[in-house]
Amino acid sequence: QMVWSIINPAQLTAMRELTTGETSDRITAIVGGAMLDNALRQTLEFRLRPKSGETDINEALFKPGGPLGAVLPKIHLAFQLYVFEKPIRNAMTGLADIRNQFAHKLDMQNGGDDDFPRARPGMDRTTWRRCSRWN
Repeated sequence: QMVWSIINPAQLTAMRELTTGETSDRITAIVGGAMLDNALRQTLEFRLRPKSGETDINEALFKPGGPLGAVLPKIHLAFQLYVFEKPIRNAMTGLADIRNQFAHKLDMQNGGDDDFPRARPGMDRTTWRRCSRWN
């Protein structure tokens, strides 16, 4: 069973959508990826300077297309700040790749080992099995 850190009411609602009723692998991957992205942003913002004055540099950093707008730069920066160790970084990178595969390959309904060639090496066997409903 996977344990989630629920940070705000929106995440609680998303988790309810995932855990109650029938959901597709695509919904699980995309919502889970969004939750990972949100948790990384909040973790990094906690370690950055707060908003001061009228400009919020954090908004510029985290906006879409900004230096930390995508999930992979957030994963890399959090790793460099000692937020987590290499196995967790690798697993998060794999999860981000799975999310991207489902988001950008609309013809893929469910995933299998062959659908995630870059994700699998980033995860050890135990992590892959825990994250994969299709194994």
